[in-house]
Amino acid sequence: MVVYILEGEFTFDHEGKATMTYKAGDSFYIEANKIHEGINKGTSPVKAVATLVVEKGKPLITEVP
Repeated sequence: MVVYILEGEFTFDHEGKATMTYKAGDSFYIEANKIHEGINKGTSPVKAVATLVVEKGKPLITEVP
């Protein structure tokens, strides 16, 4: 998945990488099959555009308990 932040700030935990905070104008890539979580720790909304590349017939997401 490729993510581009349009507005706000977004804190992101990503398996195998340090916690990062992204702001408007930033973009980042999430490798397939990596556990990840994004949190808006600020007071304003976050707007982002995400492009998912998924193998045909596979689910877009797999939830982790």
